[in-house]
Amino acid sequence: TLKSGQPGPVMQTIPAGEFMMGAGGLSTRLDERPQHKVTLPEFAMSQYEITFAEYEQFTKAMGRSAPERSGINPQTHPVVNVSWQDAQDYAAWLSRQTGEKYSLPSEAQWEYACRAGTDTPFFFGETISTEQANYHGEYTYGNGRKGKNRERTLPVGSLLPNAWGLYDMHGSVAEWCTDWYDTGYYAKSPKDDPTGPPAAKCRVIRGGCYLCDAGECRAACRDSLE
Repeated sequence: TLKSGQPGPVMQTIPAGEFMMGAGGLSTRLDERPQHKVTLPEFAMSQYEITFAEYEQFTKAMGRSAPERSGINPQTHPVVNVSWQDAQDYAAWLSRQTGEKYSLPSEAQWEYACRAGTDTPFFFGETISTEQANYHGEYTYGNGRKGKNRERTLPVGSLLPNAWGLYDMHGSVAEWCTDWYDTGYYAKSPKDDPTGPPAAKCRVIRGGCYLCDAGECRAACRDSLE
């Protein structure tokens, strides 16, 4: 609970374990290779993407401008147009408000949490449908069929979660990680709890969004933004 009396994010415990990070098979993206074994300790992740209402508690308290949210319900829809630094600042504010430590996930934590024990392109399996995730359904992956192009976000938790209770890990809104982005990082990444290169130009974004094609929403797909 925040000092304002409002509830904080609903957190889900992610068990310690190891997995194969990156992609093989059909992937031709060099930044997803080589697949490599990663071991992580237990951590926690928000069960849902952060809503406008949750984020606006922070902007109001800090005297900042809130992102535009025309035409949506701020209580239910995920916040968009948040920079990496703003996301960092929000996590730091949450930590001060609650006495708990919040942070963005590392890239390894994000992929491990998304996969939830699976080794397929999506935690649903080899392909995906717009009944399972919110993405541009005209653009398929593998043997997937065309589906809806909603052209907007859905309320958080509208579609099915993965086996660890996390919603909207594929599609919806792209999610920042703490790491700097380096195309060749996987070739030199440590096995234990990697946190990315020491510096680069861009930060890592994961998960794809409602505007993306299905392939960009894969568990292994990496993207970046300044």
